Amino acid sequence: MDLHSLLTHLSNQGVKLAANGNSLDVDAPKGVITPNLRSSLAEHKAEILLLLHQNTKDAPCRDAPWRVSTIVPAPDQRYEPFPLTDMQHAFWVGRSGVLELGNVANHGYYEIEGKDLNLDQLNQTLQQLIERHDMLRAIVLPDGQQQILQTVPAYQIEVLDLRGKDAEIVTEKIKATNIRHESSAGIQMDKASAKKVKITRLAAPHRIT
Repeated sequence: MDLHSLLTHLSNQGVKLAANGNSLDVDAPKGVITPNLRSSLAEHKAEILLLLHQNTKDAPCRDAPWRVSTIVPAPDQRYEPFPLTDMQHAFWVGRSGVLELGNVANHGYYEIEGKDLNLDQLNQTLQQLIERHDMLRAIVLPDGQQQILQTVPAYQIEVLDLRGKDAEIVTEKIKATNIRHESSAGIQMDKASAKKVKITRLAAPHRIT
């Protein structure tokens, strides 16, 4: 049982967890903690203790064994720098060459083929997405915080037109401009263009990467 499923199950059963130094205190109705649950608690003890310590370290008192952080909207701070999540921070640190097996950026790569693309309309649609979704305008600052930019320069999809070219030239050009290799090397996260969309026009269907 993974940690999320375990905590959900325990909550539904009325179980309360509390950190007592390096020990995990379990307050449960009689008969609820089965041998399997006891084994799962032991397996995830370190993770649970970490969560409990994080949730209670700033609490002025310990009336409750654990608490859930409340998310409060702050629209007036929408464009102010804010911390990375733990996972984002791990990705950010791992993309540097400081750690063994590092120097590889977390990235997503998609390649789509299509026919009769309206390139102007596609570019306009992409621009609308960027304007609508804040995280498409997010950057990571040198101090490890992230920030949503209020405005960014208009994005222009790069187009490589290989229609009518010899097969050998087509293969060479596609290989030379393939953003799959650029992604693995890393993209500058402190720039508004931390995303790349390219279109290759071929005699056959267009290719979008």
